Amino acid sequence: ARTHKEPQRPWARLRMYIRLLLDTAFRRGEALTLNTNSVRWGDRETDTGTVRWPYLYLPKEVTKNSKPHMVPCSEAVAGMLDTLDAQAVGGLWFPIGASAWYMWSNIRDDVKAMGGNIDDVGLHTLRHTCLTRLALGGMELLRLSKFANHSDVTITAKRYLHLSPNELGGAVDILGTTGGKPANSRQNPELSVMPNCSIY
Repeated sequence: ARTHKEPQRPWARLRMYIRLLLDTAFRRGEALTLNTNSVRWGDRETDTGTVRWPYLYLPKEVTKNSKPHMVPCSEAVAGMLDTLDAQAVGGLWFPIGASAWYMWSNIRDDVKAMGGNIDDVGLHTLRHTCLTRLALGGMELLRLSKFANHSDVTITAKRYLHLSPNELGGAVDILGTTGGKPANSRQNPELSVMPNCSIY
């Protein structure tokens, strides 16, 4: 709606920026440095075999931990690459700088006008969202840490795995159940616990 209402602002570019943040877990400042030379090609395993696939590359000069970083493009991001190259300004895909914050605050206002509230959601939240989606999808911690470009795997575990109690329910399938019925201390006296004690 804002793209039509305010065509002088780069709303379409912001939409691509948000999609890229959601699918790469790049930090907002890192993503602003992406340009026409940021694409590298590598292999990707699919159900039908190995295919050549675009990856996005960040040189060590622009990353938080001063390590080069490369992640595969999602299909959505891969589909934007030609447009991003064609619309680049001075080679940059996202020459929006500080206006990204202003436009994001406009989006918050729009959501609030519709009865929602995303005041606690910032552009960096999209990084958390991407990494949490990957974790819930089954990506193991070491690969997830590499995708995030963390210097230490404990950073990934502590900061970016926002699992809710519902997502932990899968533990029942892994650990097994007793005949399909939940076990409780009344049916299984060996699980009884004295008040104020813990099970180790």
